[in-house]
Amino acid sequence: MNYIYDIYANINKKYYDIYDWQKKDKIIHIKKIPIFKIKSSDLQKFIKDEIKLDETFVKSIKNKTEFFNNNLNSNFCAFTDMRDEIITKISNNGNIIGKSSIHFTDRYNATNAFKKINLSNIDYKITKVIPLDSENRYEKIRRNFLMKNIDILSKEKLTYLYFECFEQKVDNEKIIKNHLKKEIVKQNEKVCTTISNFLKLICAPN
Repeated sequence: MNYIYDIYANINKKYYDIYDWQKKDKIIHIKKIPIFKIKSSDLQKFIKDEIKLDETFVKSIKNKTEFFNNNLNSNFCAFTDMRDEIITKISNNGNIIGKSSIHFTDRYNATNAFKKINLSNIDYKITKVIPLDSENRYEKIRRNFLMKNIDILSKEKLTYLYFECFEQKVDNEKIIKNHLKKEIVKQNEKVCTTISNFLKLICAPN
């Protein structure tokens, strides 16, 4: 079995690339983890979709991962196609329940280690196809925050905010909310920034 060493992971139900990691995330420091080379088409499915791995494979990697600061007794392994990588946390029945990109402490040595790995044929099935998502993590968090606050603003504040966004006075609360939400979903940067600044202003201490 092949291993990579001294890496960081950010395990979530959904895969986040390193640029999407946030300060509040719980980063784990891995001392040693099994790694398998697979086809690029398979790796992209592992990253995007919900996957169930063969239970025989799961047994082969059970408790093979070691950690620096945690004593996690779960099934972990990494996959690569020599260009991208993913760390997976796997349930005993084979479902991938956690995913992470990899932060290498030494990318050069890791790349050299990859070259020694033979291509593996991993048995798996897709349990759910997840649509491609062009939004990054920050955009989703901001969108949800803005949507939530639009729903709780008073009619007076909504009217003022609408005028700030579109320079039009509208008194119908439903029309205001629907229009603002449509612009948020469309990622209208001018409108989103105006709403964000308005929320900061009304929430600021006197």
